[in-house]
Amino acid sequence: PQEPDTERAGERNNLTTMTPVSAHGNLGQDFSGAGGSGLFNAYLIPFGSNVRVTLEFTGPSTGHLVIFWVVLRGRTKAALHLPGTPSVSLPASARLRSYYTPERPLQPLETVPLYNSSAANGAVLLVTLSVTSAPTDTYPPYHYLEGCMRAYTPSGERRFRISSGTEDYFLGTFYFNRGQ
Repeated sequence: PQEPDTERAGERNNLTTMTPVSAHGNLGQDFSGAGGSGLFNAYLIPFGSNVRVTLEFTGPSTGHLVIFWVVLRGRTKAALHLPGTPSVSLPASARLRSYYTPERPLQPLETVPLYNSSAANGAVLLVTLSVTSAPTDTYPPYHYLEGCMRAYTPSGERRFRISSGTEDYFLGTFYFNRGQ
């Protein structure tokens, strides 16, 4: 059952929006990626006694049959660790929450919160950005690659620079092979 404290503004619970592709879990070391047949993620998602997954097709209605498949596996009473850090154990009460920021146009140098929480504990597992920008007379359409990622203390009075650009934050180089 859904916990009452999970209905917060900006949070989408039990909803995963997917592009219709074949998806499969990988039993290897990778947590997510893409292969010849589609996309996969292999996150261990903590749950209590049951889980509800909702898949929603968001593409245009073409009148054609759209087929995609999903494999979900679960187990109870499994020891959980923060992915990529086997030494960081998660408590049995841990839950994976998904936060979504609606799409909107941004002004140059506008600050965009990636995640904001007043929780006393927790961890950010994954950040995904879906960005487009228009070219100008003097610059190609990659403006977002100069986004500087910062973290702020809970009081907001001190900030830490995490990266000097979006490509640095996501461990890419040379603008993700865009020739820059």
